[in-house]
Amino acid sequence: MNSWSNQSCSAAQSHCPSAVASWAGGSVMGARGSVTTTSTQESAMIATTIAMDFCQTVTPSEIATVIDSYARGWFLMADEDSSDLGWYRSRDRCLIPLDNRFRYPRSLRRVLNQQRFEFAISRDFLGTIAGCADRPSTWISDELAEIYQQLQRYGWALSWEA
Repeated sequence: MNSWSNQSCSAAQSHCPSAVASWAGGSVMGARGSVTTTSTQESAMIATTIAMDFCQTVTPSEIATVIDSYARGWFLMADEDSSDLGWYRSRDRCLIPLDNRFRYPRSLRRVLNQQRFEFAISRDFLGTIAGCADRPSTWISDELAEIYQQLQRYGWALSWEA
């Protein structure tokens, strides 16, 4: 069993109550270095109302929950010190359309036309995840890599490789 599947959502875990606070209409959380937290009392109240459904029930078999959360702008990250998974949300989010609506900036077109890079989609999904996780400090834990692998198996995750 994965260590994150039994993760509880308590006020002591700054990442989880903040994410729950955002779901409950609290302040939207910033990027990793600027996480907005709520007071311990407020976090505890919010946690008792929705944390059980949101934080504790996310397991690899509940892919629909993970997909729904990502579609709403939430993403999973592991704590670099403990590898505990938490839900995060960024104030700003960039969505790039993958159809003809995307306009390549001129500078990007020049680089692409030079053909200095080879691009592929999901040619080596596992290798891409492993390469991204292979850093002295990483947010991709073994458990998160497993979630990505399950999402890929079910057709919900791709790797864009250069």
